Amino acid sequence: MVTLKTSDWADLIDREDQLHLVEDPTSSYAQNAAYALGRVKDRRIIEAALGEAYTGNTGSNKVLLPSSQIIGVGYGEKEGKPSGLTVEKLRLARQILDDADVDDNEEQYCVVTAKQISDLLRSVEVTSEDYNTVKALVDVKSSKIGKNNPPAEEAGNIRSVFCFAKSGLLLAMPEDIKTDVSYRKDKRMAVQVYASLSCGATRMSEKKVVKIEALEQ
Repeated sequence: MVTLKTSDWADLIDREDQLHLVEDPTSSYAQNAAYALGRVKDRRIIEAALGEAYTGNTGSNKVLLPSSQIIGVGYGEKEGKPSGLTVEKLRLARQILDDADVDDNEEQYCVVTAKQISDLLRSVEVTSEDYNTVKALVDVKSSKIGKNNPPAEEAGNIRSVFCFAKSGLLLAMPEDIKTDVSYRKDKRMAVQVYASLSCGATRMSEKKVVKIEALEQ
């Protein structure tokens, strides 16, 4: 079940400021609004992936991500020593998704921060073949959920990153971000840049989402 939530953003541009600026500032304000609400959308996707899902006719049945879908912070290390993101953890995540019969042609993603990419590169420096493969991931230009709004950080400097198949998560957004630029007579004719977003997200299949715990120091 998906619950839509509405968030908005607003800022004022003083009339005096407009007169002293060479360029019209409203476009940059509108861009800031879009960025801010984009981060809100990212947060809702992340919360849906790692948090509680609700099922049933009334949406009252709470479903947690099972332990079988969670890769511990010490996986693949001697004596279970906590580690960052490693190739071993990614391989296991891929295996878990494969075991869930995810179609080979379906898009799969891994949501990480720059710190996890650095850890991953450092962990494979001794193996040139793996290093080149991981380095290619860093160089790819793409839009990443979590780039400016990273996955949750838990107690003990553990970052929860996650991998998922596209069909494993659902984002409901009935319309694009709405923006409005208008004068406010009640604010001495200042220009108000306003934007709003209505969206919600949920996990569609626990088997298609894998949480990876990574030490972040």
